[in-house]
Amino acid sequence: MEIGCAPSIEVIVPNWNGIEVLPGCLRSLLRQTFRSLSITVVDNGSRDGSPQLVRDAFPMVGLLCLGENRGFCAAVNVALRRSKSPWCAVVNNDTELDPSCLEELYEATLRHPHAALFAPKILRYDDPTRIESTGDILRPDACGANRGRDETDRGQYDREEEVFSASAAAALYRRTLFDRVGFFDERFFVYFSDIDLGFRAQRFGFACVYVPQARVYHRGKFSGYGGRGWSLKQEFVNSTVCQVKNLPLRSLATHAGPIARSHLKSLKGLLKEGNARVLVEAEIELARRLPYALAQRMALSLRSRGRFDRLARFLPIREA
Repeated sequence: MEIGCAPSIEVIVPNWNGIEVLPGCLRSLLRQTFRSLSITVVDNGSRDGSPQLVRDAFPMVGLLCLGENRGFCAAVNVALRRSKSPWCAVVNNDTELDPSCLEELYEATLRHPHAALFAPKILRYDDPTRIESTGDILRPDACGANRGRDETDRGQYDREEEVFSASAAAALYRRTLFDRVGFFDERFFVYFSDIDLGFRAQRFGFACVYVPQARVYHRGKFSGYGGRGWSLKQEFVNSTVCQVKNLPLRSLATHAGPIARSHLKSLKGLLKEGNARVLVEAEIELARRLPYALAQRMALSLRSRGRFDRLARFLPIREA
C-alpha cells in the first residue's frame, strides 16, 4: 500500500502464524494519520492461513512469503534490502499503534536530525496502564533490557530524550543506519537482535531518541517459536553472544561478577523451567556461537575504529 508522497515510511511486519493478531495490527497501520507510507507483511512460512488473509482482506498491503520460518531478523532484513524508503518502521504482528504514532515518530526525526533510531512508548495491550518499554537500557550486569518494564505508567517516562536503543517490537529507523552498521544479525533469529543493533548504532555515532507521545500496544510473545524452554535458551545464548560481540573489554572485566551472577541465574532458570537437556543444549549452542561472536567483535572494532565515545554514556561504567 502506498499513500501520499515523500517522505515515505516503509512499515515492515514480520509474521509467523499470527492470523489471530495480524488483522488488528494492519488495521491500526491503515488508520495512521501519517499518509506517506507503505506496508509490507513478511511471512515466515505460516501454516495458519495468514498469507491468504492478507491477500483477501488487505489487498493494499504488500506480501512477501519466505516459505519457511527463517526468524524475525531474516524476515525484517529481506524487506529492508528491498526497500527504497528513507525511513523504515519495524512493527510486530501482535502490536497495535495509536493513529498518530507514525506521525509523532516522523516529527521527532525533524527535531533530532542526528538520530537514526526512534523508540515509541510501548504499553501492554491487555493493560495499557502498564509499561513494556520506553526504549532500551543496559542493566548493571551489562545486559540489555526494556526501560520501565512492568511499571505503572504515571508519566515518569514522558520526556523526549536519548536512550540506548529501541525495542524492535515497534521502532522507526533511518534507512542509512543499515547501510552503515549492517542489518539485523540473523544468527540471533529473534531475541536481543535489537540490543545488538543498538550497540552497533552507538559505536558508529547514531543516536536513539525515545518519543513518548508515540504509543504502541503490545500483546507480547504471541508468536512464540518453540515454547518456554526454547525461549529461555535463546535469550540466554543471544544475550551472552551480544555481550561478547559488543562490550568493551573494560566493562567485561569490571562487571565480571554481575555478569557471572546474571548468567548463573539464567542457567538456573533454564533448569527450572526447562530441564537438564535444555540446559546442556544452551551451553552447546553458546560454545558453537562464541567463535562467531569473537570474529564479529574484531570486525566491528576495526570498522568503528574502536570508538566508545557515544556508547560509554549508556554503559554501566564509563569508558576511558
